[in-house]
Amino acid sequence: MEGNSTVWLTHHGNLINVASQHLRQATAEEHMAVKYVLEEMAQMNGSLVMPRHQSRYIDLTHQEGDPWGFEVPQESTTQGDQEATSSRSPAREPDQEPMAPRSPESEVPRRLNMQQPGMTFEEVARAASIPVPEEPTMMDVDGDGDIEMEAAPPDVNVLAAKNQISGRGTRELNPKHFDASERKAFAQADRKQLKVWKEKKAITVIPESEVKKIPKDRILPGRARMVRTNKAKEGEPLEARSRIVVPGHLDQDLGSVRSDAPTAPQLALHMMMQVAATFKWKLQAFDVEAAFLNGVPLERELYVRPPMDLPGQNPNELWRLEKAVFGLTEAPRYWWLRIRKDMLETGWVEVPFMAATFAFYDAGKLAGVALLHVDDGMLAGKGKASDKID
Repeated sequence: MEGNSTVWLTHHGNLINVASQHLRQATAEEHMAVKYVLEEMAQMNGSLVMPRHQSRYIDLTHQEGDPWGFEVPQESTTQGDQEATSSRSPAREPDQEPMAPRSPESEVPRRLNMQQPGMTFEEVARAASIPVPEEPTMMDVDGDGDIEMEAAPPDVNVLAAKNQISGRGTRELNPKHFDASERKAFAQADRKQLKVWKEKKAITVIPESEVKKIPKDRILPGRARMVRTNKAKEGEPLEARSRIVVPGHLDQDLGSVRSDAPTAPQLALHMMMQVAATFKWKLQAFDVEAAFLNGVPLERELYVRPPMDLPGQNPNELWRLEKAVFGLTEAPRYWWLRIRKDMLETGWVEVPFMAATFAFYDAGKLAGVALLHVDDGMLAGKGKASDKID
């Protein structure tokens, strides 16, 4: 308080200086709400209400077992508790009678103070019946000496082709389940994808004899891989689609590469629809095929090993990446830089304060509006505006 005129307070981590007339007494309901929240937080974690300067130093480096002495009572252990504490106590003998399940009413007090000292996150999650994702197995899958993630089972992340072959699928298909005709269709799709990469000058092939000259710190860990999907609609024949994806999540430059790529906000869409309704313009939607392969050239030296199962490709060669291909963190940005450059060169004007929103003027009059969202877009206009997009 400064002369009874200003007040300092904290709000969401900020220190705010306000005038006294901006404050009021809290209502009874607000007092009760704050008290209730504090009580709930105290029950969830006792350390939240620990008095200041009351912390203790405890050296546990030479102590075995549970230093806090917390044990789940065996007489009231549920099946979920057995899973959570399987590492603490021996498994129950098969001939023992299972304990009766605890009633929901008796679970309530225990769940309010679930996180006890000495319990790991997984133990707390299992005790609260929260599914805990299992860690993927890391192993040498393809025998090339590289440690990779073991392929997920077909019913988790990889969908068997035979189970999805009759309908449009967005999941990756497992080639182990392909029959002869499906294997042939995807082999053609694989070659088509590689042909597109070469036509777009996305890669430069480094022969096997030159691989040793490449700095190892500029080679992406792991290999590129083929992502195979069925793009056919329900009831239609198989439409095999393949895409080469590099392991950008293992990029050694990750975090130091600019990757922002603006997209049109919802307000821009509302504006376009209003303008189109006013001038009676038709709305058109479009998408760009292999957009990332059409982006501006990559500005850093980076190599990747080709997929092991790509037909006609020597897996011992290297690819130098010339474009920000699928999987790299900067891929959307490099495509944005290319499409923005093309839009401006063909007469479109960026709308101020609206990202990825462009307007086209013909003889000083508004003739079109275009919105961009990565490789998708919308257009409303007439005459030259439509021609400029084409």
